[in-house]
Amino acid sequence: MKSKKIDPRVKLLSLFLISFIAMTGTTVGNQIYPRLLIIIIPAFCLVYLGFNKLGSLCLILLFAGWYGESFPFGNQYSATNSLIFITANLITRFLPPALMGYILIKTTSVEEFIRALEKLRVPNTLTIPIAVMFRFLPVVFQESRNIKYAMRMRGVTLGQSLVHPIRYTEMRIVPLINSMVKISTELTAASLTRGLSAKTARTSIIQLKLTNEDKIFAILILVLAIIYYGI
Repeated sequence: MKSKKIDPRVKLLSLFLISFIAMTGTTVGNQIYPRLLIIIIPAFCLVYLGFNKLGSLCLILLFAGWYGESFPFGNQYSATNSLIFITANLITRFLPPALMGYILIKTTSVEEFIRALEKLRVPNTLTIPIAVMFRFLPVVFQESRNIKYAMRMRGVTLGQSLVHPIRYTEMRIVPLINSMVKISTELTAASLTRGLSAKTARTSIIQLKLTNEDKIFAILILVLAIIYYGI
């Protein structure tokens, strides 16, 4: 069975629109309803891509957060309502962009991402650093986990940070910084080796083509954004 995928260009469009509306959206008036449809799109994307449990959990969280900030209970100026509103606001404003970023990184290879940027006519001065950063973050997280495991094997645990905070920070941060410098240099060299800095058009085995599902998805997001700002 062929795995379901979303075109990287559609993911980028979704990331920008959903992030902007989620972060700047209002919590009053008729705009709250199209905003709900927009902020739950990442949860449906997760389900569509096969992350059923995570998508379902995020869908429940987003709906609960939207309801909590849009329809306050009882006295809206009470301490309980303020706590609910702040928590719900954090969920609806930061979770959708985080989910779209997770989807973009988790389901898009570096080659596909670079090809998408080239299709969008993004200049090399932006393509190269973006491509390096796109690969940089997952590698840094993996390196951080490796350092943590190495420290655990030597008997250095998080609890010791309370007794010797400076020593623990030094043992954790210094190796990570060295690894980050080395990784960034290697990734930049790898990107240049692939010809990203070439002024002529590059060939690629990655052929991006918008499917009917991609077109419907992109149109849906654009229509919801137009409705949101048109109300």
